Amino acid sequence: MALLSIVLPAYNEEQNISNTAKVLSELLEKEQELTSLQSQERELEEAIAAGTTVLRTGSEMVNSLRNVESLSYLDRFGKNALADMARHETWDEAQKLAEELQIHLQQFNKELLDVSIREAMQPNIDRMLKFSDTFFDNLLTLTPGQEQLERSRTEVNHALDLILGILRQLQTKLEEVRHHQVLT
Repeated sequence: MALLSIVLPAYNEEQNISNTAKVLSELLEKEQELTSLQSQERELEEAIAAGTTVLRTGSEMVNSLRNVESLSYLDRFGKNALADMARHETWDEAQKLAEELQIHLQQFNKELLDVSIREAMQPNIDRMLKFSDTFFDNLLTLTPGQEQLERSRTEVNHALDLILGILRQLQTKLEEVRHHQVLT
């Protein structure tokens, strides 16, 4: 009986140490998983913010192009120097917004590189970047003719639809990451 009272506490102590090590290992693993999820959440939030900036700037540009179109009608029918001047100022604003939009698209693409679900969005990203390359080269050399303005506005709206689709995917992924954090 005396031997059992010596061996049993030693066995229990070894068992406790083994259980403690296992629990600590599991806790460390959960902490690493949570840190990874927090990093993913931060990257997704940054990408969403950059995409939202693209949408805002793109919408401003569409409105500016619409204003140029309206002023072009006025100028064509009224042959008014004031309307012509306003149209050119508005066109300059649209071109400035196009340059800003291009910078914001590049930033958005850079943020998407940090997001782990880029592969799922690659077709939309490729179309967005292709649009960006050709559209901005053409827009900055155009003179504001009615047909070009309508085409430009349509192209920007199409690109904004692509961005909106990417943002929806990012938002879905962000919700999944946050849900997984709660479970962890």
